Amino acid sequence: MEKEKSNKKVIVLLIIIIVILLVLCILFATETISFKSNQPNNENNKPSENIADNIDDNNQNTTNENNFKYANQTTASIIASNSGDGSRKKIDIKIDNGNIIFTSEDKELVLSNVNAKYMYLHTYMEVCNTKLYYINENNELYRIYLSFLVCQYDFDKEKLYIEKVTDSKVTDFLGYGFSYSRDNEMNIDITYHNVYYLLEDGKVESLVINYYKHDNDSNVNN
Repeated sequence: MEKEKSNKKVIVLLIIIIVILLVLCILFATETISFKSNQPNNENNKPSENIADNIDDNNQNTTNENNFKYANQTTASIIASNSGDGSRKKIDIKIDNGNIIFTSEDKELVLSNVNAKYMYLHTYMEVCNTKLYYINENNELYRIYLSFLVCQYDFDKEKLYIEKVTDSKVTDFLGYGFSYSRDNEMNIDITYHNVYYLLEDGKVESLVINYYKHDNDSNVNN
């Protein structure tokens, strides 16, 4: 008798286990639950697949040629066009404990207390137009003009112009891309060259770094 009761308990337990496994299989199949991925960027910070729909760019139309990817940098380098002795010298840039450090042979310039976590170095046309963008730990976006550093090989911190470029909270750089607009009144097309970045809410914004009017009337650098 005791043996029959024991067998019944085992059978009931097996049925319960089978039911639980079936329920779990259904939940996984319907993606109601899933194993969490250990990616460095979570789902909320992923760029939208339809990224152009999220861009607030003053009526600019984003070209399909753009292929946005995470473009965060912690190291970069650039060649100075004038080192004083006529040679071209490499300037290395890195983020170290929140500081941005520029080094070249026996020269060094340290931007301390900027709390940088990511940077994005962009050179457009002439090297003198080089700008370094960085995001700090508070998700604030700044831009540094490097003209004195790369065109005059001048490591004077006071000559680096730094400005905050948006009040939006920025999490990641998405690289370089293009957008277009039409000025019907002037009968011209305008091509914009932009740096794109990702916001905390998952939307994408951009900074215009250069634009070109197709009637060759002007070519303006920002």
